[in-house]
Amino acid sequence: MNNKVTNFFFFLLIFYVTFPFVFKEQHLLQDLIFLSISALIIVFNSKILLKKTNIFSIKSIFLIMLFGLISIFSIAYPIYLGTVDFTYFRGIYFTSLQLVITHLAMITIFIKLYKEKATIELLIKFYIASCLMYILTTFILINIPSLKEAWLNVLYISETDIEHLLKPQYSTRIGIDGFAGFRQTLRFSIGIVLNSFLIVKTLKSQKKLSWLFYVSLIFLFLGTLLYGRIGSIVSIITLFTLIVFFLGNQKTLHFGITILSFSFMGVLLLIGVSFLSEPIRIWFEWAFELIISFVQTGKFSSTSTDILFETMYFVPSLKEFFVGEGWFTDPISGSYFGGTDVGFLRSLLFFGIFPTLINYFIPFFIIFDIKNTLSKQEKLSSRFFGALLILLFIVFEIKGGISHYLIPYLIPFYIVVDFQKKGKHNIKEASL
Repeated sequence: MNNKVTNFFFFLLIFYVTFPFVFKEQHLLQDLIFLSISALIIVFNSKILLKKTNIFSIKSIFLIMLFGLISIFSIAYPIYLGTVDFTYFRGIYFTSLQLVITHLAMITIFIKLYKEKATIELLIKFYIASCLMYILTTFILINIPSLKEAWLNVLYISETDIEHLLKPQYSTRIGIDGFAGFRQTLRFSIGIVLNSFLIVKTLKSQKKLSWLFYVSLIFLFLGTLLYGRIGSIVSIITLFTLIVFFLGNQKTLHFGITILSFSFMGVLLLIGVSFLSEPIRIWFEWAFELIISFVQTGKFSSTSTDILFETMYFVPSLKEFFVGEGWFTDPISGSYFGGTDVGFLRSLLFFGIFPTLINYFIPFFIIFDIKNTLSKQEKLSSRFFGALLILLFIVFEIKGGISHYLIPYLIPFYIVVDFQKKGKHNIKEASL
């Protein structure tokens, strides 16, 4: 394949892996086929992973063992405590396992296609492009209602998601995979961290950076506002940190001033348009509810944050803290056990502190290992990258559990950074 065909093929692949969707007819079969193909790709290209990465190094095997241990806990605890509630295993662990397989297959193809050119920088560019493509599908579906209706009629989505899409304030939360919520805003938040990392790394290395990366920042930030406000908190902190970096360096001072100016004009434009369009006004009041509340009352609050901190936060009992209750889903209401949407509380209530710590150790270890490997290339950008990913993890975990998403989402970057490191090591050995 020539470069254009290769790029187009991999772009379609990463887009589907990042934002998968299935059709209503035979949706289980479609999921099974995609999962089976991904597993076969890994098996038939196992030599790439074995020889070109350290995927089976001691640290990687340790992580695999911990991930497997979580599956044992998620089955053993409900049996031991007599609840027989396996919804965590089915809905959380198995979902995470499927994502691990599809993302592992994707990065295997990436390395096979691009060989020594398979770098984290290139992977980030493809990832950002997939996010921008997703937001394009949102704009298309919003502006062509007949197409939106036709697409939703053939797409497999839950009844709950269909109900959400009927709410006026959620009119923008639509994408090619149906209702766009927590997972999508997480994806865009990761995208804005990656985009900012690439900007800092490129500028520190004195290389020229395309203006497209600054434009993509705007659309990635917009994505977090369209699909979930929790992502916009991470994005605002990331952009603020990036602007501080710009303003703190003489060579990039103009970038900081430019971004501040465009941000100010963008907010004024949104405010102006919101007075002219009822749908945009409803979305604007939903997206910026925290800021509007602060201006009006002097407090950062919203309907969701009030519910979160007033009803979903509580101190678990000693038994719940150390052992858990063995319930992940409430048998009566069908919602999360304890009526909480808070990630660490859901985990504690299910199987206590020890498995919860294992759950959190895995993504934290991956983040720190990526950061440490990248620091050998450029320390500032790697610290920037690691700190913001940790921040992202904490902020999202306050609102809802993300460890089962974050682990597979980070795996491609974890492997490609390892691939780069091993490739450079082999080059050094060959030159000796």
